[in-house]
Amino acid sequence: MAAAVVPTKKALRALIKTQVLGLSAQMRQREAQALARQITEHPVYTKASRIALFISMPDEISTAPIFAHAFKTGKQCFVPRYTADSMDMYRVSSIEDIESLPKTKWNVSQPEDIDARENALDSHLGLDLILMPGLAFDTNGERLGRGKGYYDTFLQRLAEGHSGDATGRPQNVRPKVPPYTIGIGFSVQLVDAIPTEPHDMKLDEVVLPTAATE
Repeated sequence: MAAAVVPTKKALRALIKTQVLGLSAQMRQREAQALARQITEHPVYTKASRIALFISMPDEISTAPIFAHAFKTGKQCFVPRYTADSMDMYRVSSIEDIESLPKTKWNVSQPEDIDARENALDSHLGLDLILMPGLAFDTNGERLGRGKGYYDTFLQRLAEGHSGDATGRPQNVRPKVPPYTIGIGFSVQLVDAIPTEPHDMKLDEVVLPTAATE
């Protein structure tokens, strides 16, 4: 079954990437602003103290307005740090802190491994909310990522109560409650159905901006 799914995922990734590239700068800005309003008014976000949020790459919807609101309202924010085969979430303190982060060879901003930053999963506090990127989403909460499985693996570790960090030191800390997961992106990233495999982790919700006209 899985072997039949992979080519379909590949084709869907190519299609969505083309659609996202076709969005104008004005549309991207409008949708980012609309998404920020939807997220910051969401009851789960409103109650959340500790949130994980990705730093947008050029082909992703801008998360800058959400970061700005989160810092302004005193939320603790965590961003991904990727290694060859895993991902952890480390705390950032401000927009300026985010802007100072170094970039990897893939042009992704992330904390350095020598940073003395809090790992979100190194205590029972865990995370209240994870806002997740994706190439495509459907209304059933399925998500199509870039194929590396970083978020699926992270959520699985979280469910099992194992954190660890970028150094590979294992932990056995189970967060007090599972975080709520929301997939976010552009309106064109909504599709009828996402082909899935056994390792794919389902989202609690998908929030995309309502499509707007130019």
